[in-house]
Amino acid sequence: MRYAILCGLLLAGCMQTTAPAPAPDPDDSCGKAMFADLVGEPAANHSFDAAPGDVRVIYPGQAVTMDHRPDRLNVDVNRNGDIGRLWCG
Repeated sequence: MRYAILCGLLLAGCMQTTAPAPAPDPDDSCGKAMFADLVGEPAANHSFDAAPGDVRVIYPGQAVTMDHRPDRLNVDVNRNGDIGRLWCG
């Protein structure tokens, strides 16, 4: 009987388990994840037409409204003209 229990425990330890899929980013309502690899690239070389909602490209010193729209992709461009940050809002 002990042998059967021991074999059962050993077999249970050999079972393959799969890791759960990562949860989607709750702050990605604007689709920023699909453009994440563009950070550091020149903004002028890229189009954001594939974004699911509106896109706002923000240049240094540019005035922007403070309204929060979760479906809007904001693209911060640094002084060198490169994409510095992507964020929803």
